[in-house]
Amino acid sequence: MITSIETITYKKNNVNTGFSLNDEKQKQMVSFIKLSDIGERCSFITDINTFLFSRQTGFKECFGTDDLNNLSEFEQLIHPTHRLSLKAFFRFIATELSEDRVRGQFMDLRFVSVYALQHANGNYNLVKSMSAPFRLNQAGKTSEIITVVDIIKDYNYEPIRMRILDKFDLSVQPVYDRLKYYIQKSAYHILPFSPAELILLKMMYQSPNLTTTELAECLYLSKTTVQTHRTRIVKKAKNHFEQPFETARQVAEYLNKGLMI
Repeated sequence: MITSIETITYKKNNVNTGFSLNDEKQKQMVSFIKLSDIGERCSFITDINTFLFSRQTGFKECFGTDDLNNLSEFEQLIHPTHRLSLKAFFRFIATELSEDRVRGQFMDLRFVSVYALQHANGNYNLVKSMSAPFRLNQAGKTSEIITVVDIIKDYNYEPIRMRILDKFDLSVQPVYDRLKYYIQKSAYHILPFSPAELILLKMMYQSPNLTTTELAECLYLSKTTVQTHRTRIVKKAKNHFEQPFETARQVAEYLNKGLMI
């Protein structure tokens, strides 16, 4: 629990470091986190170069464990449907801020996402996560990000949602467009499907009523080739995601829930 709004003292690389909160917005955020550490909200501060947590609160109440020291361990709690996209999302935030592609004073730029996280009891909760620049280094660039996670309800296979907002709660569309490209580019390097299969998956999601014959006509392929792609997609997806897919359309819907196509 945070015992003082004025100063946070935390351990970084086993060295105690004092961080005075001079900015009024930061004081408000720390108060916000302190008041909510009762089981429905958790928070963590991440070094964007090492992805180590310099501070985390509320994990035991929210997820039944407080043995999380870095972003990779936290990502293992994310539902498999959302995990790849969230991993790309967190790294996209770090890249944008560390390379100074976007400038974000505290809370003037917020990365918001809705996804599923697992409790120690095995159940998944739908959560809303907000990440924002928290600390600047001497060069004026973001060095740490604060993330606040609210539990919304039990997870019922809702799709992942992401937004990037400015201080006026308006969407920052150019940054969001870069985010979607970053996620899909990351997915293409990891997913087991060929380029032709990915095109077919994207078309099946965008036009769910198209028959195999119509898909073949749109892609200038034979009906047999499209059917072969469908069969291979299901087989690859079962092995890769360990999910009981029966049709290629189910695979397309699954990938879209994670913003991977």
